This record gives sequence, structure tokens and C-alpha cells, in this order.
Amino acid sequence: MLVLALGAGIWALGWVMDIPRQRRLVVLAVLWVGVMLAHLVLPEGHGLRAALGGDAKVWAVFGGLAG
Repeated sequence: MLVLALGAGIWALGWVMDIPRQRRLVVLAVLWVGVMLAHLVLPEGHGLRAALGGDAKVWAVFGGLAG
């Protein structure tokens, strides 16, 4: 839920600041890459990894559907 809230905040703030849609999508892609890296680098049971959803598979599927 943390990542989804961050993504929604990024999108809303970009909309308010009149940032072009393409740039907002790039920032969301960078957020997704950061989440994937955190899942792949941090050990099982790490607090940040748990806060990000606990499993990289879900985010990989999400990225595949978005791409």
C-alpha cells in the first residue's frame, strides 16, 4: 500500500504542477525499479521489503501489465 500511495501522490502532485504525462510515467517507472531492486537486494524478512509488499513477483506482474 505504501508504494501505491507514493505513486498516487507522485501522479497527483505532477498533475497539480502541470508536469507532462510522459514525465510522470517516467517517475513512476523509476519508483517501480526502486521497489524491484529493494526486493532483489534486501534479505528475506527485512522491514523495508515487508513494507513494500514482501514479494517481488507481485511487482513484476504489475510491471508486466503496465508495460
